[in-house]
Amino acid sequence: MPDAVSFTHDAPERRPTRLWEVQNAVTALADFEAHKETTCYTYGQFSLIDAVVALLDKTGPAHMDVCTWTVGIADMARVYELIEAGRILSVRWVVDQGFESRQPGYCEYFRHLYGDERIRTLRAHAKFILLRNDQWDIIIRTSMNLNQNTRFEHLDVTDDPKLSQWHRSVIDGIFETEKLGDFKPKSNVEVNGVAAAEHAGKVKRGRVENRGRVNVGT
Repeated sequence: MPDAVSFTHDAPERRPTRLWEVQNAVTALADFEAHKETTCYTYGQFSLIDAVVALLDKTGPAHMDVCTWTVGIADMARVYELIEAGRILSVRWVVDQGFESRQPGYCEYFRHLYGDERIRTLRAHAKFILLRNDQWDIIIRTSMNLNQNTRFEHLDVTDDPKLSQWHRSVIDGIFETEKLGDFKPKSNVEVNGVAAAEHAGKVKRGRVENRGRVNVGT
């Protein structure tokens, strides 16, 4: 099994927001600003795509990278509409390899819309979105798939170039490693292009035997 990779650095200035009963993404992210972080909890009042649109209202047109488990018809179509409108400048998708076997019709439409050159697959359950232009470098880390789901969900939205670039290197590595249009079952793969990390110490029976500082993501 490939080694895990991690990134650690000083936290940016944060503007934490705990929101439980807001009705839309614009309200939830109203306080989000450049170089800030907003944390949001919802019961499905809005979708992840709604959050992306609310952020694009702030950033203007941006490039987007998406890592998610699955994509619904309405969500992939909505992203494509944002591309057609010039609000999303480019997009790359990383989705779970089982997407085609679970939803063959959805997957066929997905590939038709975006082309295999914009899609890579692996055994994926991570969920994050990157939005980037000359002024902003945003990462959304979330429990949400793209669709609206009436469950307890969270998202962290951060404008942080270092953190976003590290996640972008993960996407770059997956696109370098995986073949386009490959939805066949596969084992876990190494992610190229991501900085290696030295371990802080050995762990045995839940205790850290040796402590030290770790430099990762540089």
